[in-house]
Amino acid sequence: MLWPLIIIAYLGMFSFGLYDNSRGPVYPSILKDFNILPSLGSWIFVLSSLAGLCTSLVGNTWLKLFGTFRSMQVSFFMQILAALFMGLSGQFGYHFYLLLLSSFAFGISSGILSICANIMISQSVDVTSRRRTLSGLHSMYGLASLLAPMLINMSYSSDLKWNQFFYLIICIPSLALLLSCWLKNPIPLVTSRDKTATQKTGFRAIVFPSFLFGIYVASEIIVSSQLVYFLETTHHYDKSVANYYLSLFFLTLLLGRLTFTIIKLPLKSHHWLLISLLSSLVLFMLGLMVHPIFLPMLGLTQSFFYPCAMDWLYEKYRHLADVLIPYIMTSISLALIIMHFMVGLLSAYWGIDKALYLGPCLVIFALVGIIVERRFPLKN
Repeated sequence: MLWPLIIIAYLGMFSFGLYDNSRGPVYPSILKDFNILPSLGSWIFVLSSLAGLCTSLVGNTWLKLFGTFRSMQVSFFMQILAALFMGLSGQFGYHFYLLLLSSFAFGISSGILSICANIMISQSVDVTSRRRTLSGLHSMYGLASLLAPMLINMSYSSDLKWNQFFYLIICIPSLALLLSCWLKNPIPLVTSRDKTATQKTGFRAIVFPSFLFGIYVASEIIVSSQLVYFLETTHHYDKSVANYYLSLFFLTLLLGRLTFTIIKLPLKSHHWLLISLLSSLVLFMLGLMVHPIFLPMLGLTQSFFYPCAMDWLYEKYRHLADVLIPYIMTSISLALIIMHFMVGLLSAYWGIDKALYLGPCLVIFALVGIIVERRFPLKN
């Protein structure tokens, strides 16, 4: 194993998760301090998604120009700028354009990181430890998701404003950037750059993994982004109780990924994908039809899907997987934009309690896709 490169990828994912999951808790303060409506404030989320989408769309281009290692360094630099602009936006008066710049920089960083981190891990470990190491990578995001609200509450208790908290976040990507500069790219991290490589996989080979990852991520984010609103609106839970449920979701998400990181579990990744989807479907329906306590438990069943899907991707496509990852990240960005739009539309007409049934529908789509692919396997 190339531990320095793994540590860099882990630090990058942790920093990314910390910034990403700090925006939600400070969002009400942003609306209040800037005196803006949610229709305008939501652009700090929309712009980052659009920037991430555009970055992923041209992923193979910048991978060819800069390579994986230098692209990762650019991602760290953009994370630093994103946190810096967020801090400055409320430092000397309130400047909304700095919030937008922060969102734009973060979107570029997330687009680069989501591609490069997975490639770095896959090229730094052998096949036997790949799934566990990928689980560890995405455990970093789960850990950041759990810590972000706690750290923000600690900063508030220390009389720090929300914008000053983002100055502290700068330390982590700065450390990762310095470490990467010290390493000076010890090995050539390359990707499959032959233009004919993607063509050889065929159109279906590009579409299916992109569809699978996009559907899964949308089914996970619909829980983390709508759970508190669902509990407060439909079940009339107190905000503190609703936030407890959300923390429980992130805790189970982290525990599941840590389990796959520490313990070498049997079965192939393909089997774990089926287990994840089937159990998630059961918990989704129980949470919506019986009691909402089952919804936070989804973190456990969804936790291992992404790293196992990445391991399945490299197992099936080998070196061609590096070419497919930018397409996959583009699909994820598109899926999230469409999912948020549909949830908003369904909530407006039928309420959030009905809109959340989009979650199990997404799981069913992914499950059918895996079964069909198993029946009619794609050619390598």
